[in-house]
Amino acid sequence: MSAASGDDLTRSPHPRLRPYVGDYVGYDISGVPAGTHLGLPSGAMTFIVSIGRPLRQSDPETGDVEDFDVLLAGLHLRATHIRHNGTMAGIQINFTPFAPRVFFAMPAVDFAHRTYDLGEVSAPIAAELHERVNDATSWSARFDAIDEVLLRVVDEEAQPRAEVFESWREMAASRGRLPVSLLADRIGWSRRHLNAQFRAEFGIGVKEAARVMRFDRARRMIDPPVASLAEIATVCGYADQSHLNRDFKILTGTSPRQWLKEDPIVSGGSSHLSKTSPRRSIHDRGVTGSRELSVEDRTLGADMSNGTAANIWPTFRYRDAKAAIAFLCEAFGFEVVVEYTNAEDSQRVDHAELAWPQGGGIMLGSVRDDGGVMTKTGVASGSVYIATDRVEELYRRAISAGATEVVGLTEQDYGSLDFSVQDPEGVLWNFGTYRGAGRQ
Repeated sequence: MSAASGDDLTRSPHPRLRPYVGDYVGYDISGVPAGTHLGLPSGAMTFIVSIGRPLRQSDPETGDVEDFDVLLAGLHLRATHIRHNGTMAGIQINFTPFAPRVFFAMPAVDFAHRTYDLGEVSAPIAAELHERVNDATSWSARFDAIDEVLLRVVDEEAQPRAEVFESWREMAASRGRLPVSLLADRIGWSRRHLNAQFRAEFGIGVKEAARVMRFDRARRMIDPPVASLAEIATVCGYADQSHLNRDFKILTGTSPRQWLKEDPIVSGGSSHLSKTSPRRSIHDRGVTGSRELSVEDRTLGADMSNGTAANIWPTFRYRDAKAAIAFLCEAFGFEVVVEYTNAEDSQRVDHAELAWPQGGGIMLGSVRDDGGVMTKTGVASGSVYIATDRVEELYRRAISAGATEVVGLTEQDYGSLDFSVQDPEGVLWNFGTYRGAGRQ
């Protein structure tokens, strides 16, 4: 196999394919101890063209073993087990759940919770892909072959219902943190109907989709680690580390620490890769199609490790805290980290934390006369300034969501582009490009 740099091993697909297909990622792993590698659940389907030896998948419950030259795995809620003898090579691609429709005229539900040899779906396509990828003498030529085959068969008109398409994209964009009730409201369906449509199209429900998306983000921050498990749990929308550990156990059968310790490709791969390949995790099911952390997640990790994450939390009391949370997410892009509803009053929020995607966050709760310290503050009062480079985008978003304009987009004499709006209960929200003295 030809030598290649890390950049040569990854390439974006042809632009026409990008709505359905993630990056093409070549892997050539050797020298790790023979063992079992876990393919972890996420919000994407996995497509692999093996090079040389077939990919071998085993069922830990039955002991059955199956080999795949060209593999297509549907959305799963448990890890798949990949046996290897210390070497593996191939090209791994993450498919969105819409890809089976446009390439094979089949919905994602037909693949859910199982793995196909593509020969069962389309023998000619499977045979051509495997032959051309294995005959090619460079990674570039292999990627070209995949482009050519997929471009020839893609049918961009073969889409699910628009509401299903949009609801999946919104949940994926929030990385599993968008409340189901808010998503249903945006689409204009009841939660029950939205969940039924998800199951009919994807084979998993809305909450299950959100769960694997949150999990997928968390495990990418665990390996390589960017922060403590407790900090990662908070960033990814878990109530605490124990909830992250619970989800990890349910979805993988192991704990984060055991996964890092026992999977030879995860724990030892970085020191045993061939010179032609950077560290890779095979059979990952990433939401976006990339195994790399987003810039935001890398920054969050660095911020947390340096002790600079969200040490100041503006706090508010709202008359209708649930409505306020929905508005703040819709208008400004806040993400719900935790929301604790009172056990005796389902409309009362005892405590909620909302993260600002570019760093920091706020806390809020419902108005109540419990003698607590927050009773010393005003109701729905106060002012917050948030620094961002996305001022114009956020202004349009806020006005569209129903915020009351106080000051429109304004170029300040000190160089900042600002605007100010009030939320429905009157809290003043200010956004600008100015980041404080010495922080530009």
